Amino acid sequence: MVEFVIGVDEEGPDIGRVQEIDIVDTSLGHLWMEGCVLHVMEDAEFDAPRGGGVVRVNYPFEFNSSDDD
Repeated sequence: MVEFVIGVDEEGPDIGRVQEIDIVDTSLGHLWMEGCVLHVMEDAEFDAPRGGGVVRVNYPFEFNSSDDD
């Protein structure tokens, strides 16, 4: 589970960016992969929160392995 906060970006009032992010629960047990998820989310762009302010999000990422080639 990743918790992040989206706020208005300095580049413009219509752009939302991640201002805070943390892994709050994990069963992955792989620090490199967890760090990769955080890095990708830090660069994500969203719609800016309506009326300013921030939006707090808790999002469950689910990863499954596959033997398919």
